[in-house]
Amino acid sequence: MSRVVLIGYGNPLRRDDGFGWWLARRLQNELCDPDIEIIAAHQLTPELAEPLGRADYAIFADACATAQDELPDLQEIVADETPESQFSHQMNPGSLLALARALYGAAPSQSWLLTVGAQDMGYGEQLSAPVACALDTAVMRARALCIQLSQTQARAAIP
Repeated sequence: MSRVVLIGYGNPLRRDDGFGWWLARRLQNELCDPDIEIIAAHQLTPELAEPLGRADYAIFADACATAQDELPDLQEIVADETPESQFSHQMNPGSLLALARALYGAAPSQSWLLTVGAQDMGYGEQLSAPVACALDTAVMRARALCIQLSQTQARAAIP
């Protein structure tokens, strides 16, 4: 059982949209802890509910097209009451957490979304300069949070 699951998602062929994917790939190379599972995904899919159902904590990382600032922002999120959709193109972190609870009877006790404001979603494999700089800060922040969470006490059983 992984104590912490980090899911970085986005399309690395659409410049800044790949922020979460790049963050996860960097952390996969830096964190070798059996209590931390790092997943790089192109999008949130129902299959990701399974590792979330085994985790104490979850961190999602994604670019945000509507944010004005490219600085990393970390917000706590909660599971939606019910998963609204079974279709992968409509999944969001809250509905994925609800799906984990519905299918596996458990979900992380706390979850966060780490975002940056996307500056360029055009075709290309490179992040824009501002988002590339923000990626370094976001990786440090996510690494520290993963390590801190992996060392906390185990969660109480979900009723």
